[in-house]
Amino acid sequence: IKTLPDGYTSTVANPETVRLEREKIAEVNFGVLARTEVSGKVFNDVNMDGEMNGDDYGIPDVLISLEDGTVDYTEASGYYNFEYIKSGDRTLSVNMGSLPSNLLPLYSSKKTFKAIEGKAYKEDFPLYALRTIIGTVFVDKDGNGKFDAGEECVADTELKVEGNSTLTDNMGRYFLKKLKGGVQKVEIVTDSIPKEYELIGENWRDVELAKQGDIKEDIDFPLKKK
Repeated sequence: IKTLPDGYTSTVANPETVRLEREKIAEVNFGVLARTEVSGKVFNDVNMDGEMNGDDYGIPDVLISLEDGTVDYTEASGYYNFEYIKSGDRTLSVNMGSLPSNLLPLYSSKKTFKAIEGKAYKEDFPLYALRTIIGTVFVDKDGNGKFDAGEECVADTELKVEGNSTLTDNMGRYFLKKLKGGVQKVEIVTDSIPKEYELIGENWRDVELAKQGDIKEDIDFPLKKK
């Protein structure tokens, strides 16, 4: 067989050697098989853009399964591959128990697609690390820039990192979660500060978060009375 359509492979010897005899017809059959496959990568999506690029890296030993019970484990690069799958509606799943404890699916742990005979499909599973910034908005009574016992806390003040925002609770605490890796700029929204107070210092802090997951505490914003 000189050429096969994309997605097909030969199931017999190719080329085939045949002995020809006088006044006899030699029958030569060539079997082919549709190579319908799905592959992809499971990776730490450090910049959380859904694509593997930049500082992103693959996660090994993650269990991936098809709905028919077929399974594969990701390689060191995060790569998995299912060859010769059946056509029709197929569902891929990430086994959550096989993920490192600090990583979760960025979107979903399952993907459904329609497999067509002889086609190859790419289905990646981006993950995000548990990265959190925690701090307090408070009235700095003694002016030392630190939150001390007995100092007044300020609720319902808005903090943000890019489009991710939250409000301080009744203890003046805020929690910004599901953040990208690298240096992140935490800002206090000045319009959300009660009118009787004003901010001491800058309205932002640079916080560096590790790719593998990180929790940074005491990123505080002191206020004073006007």
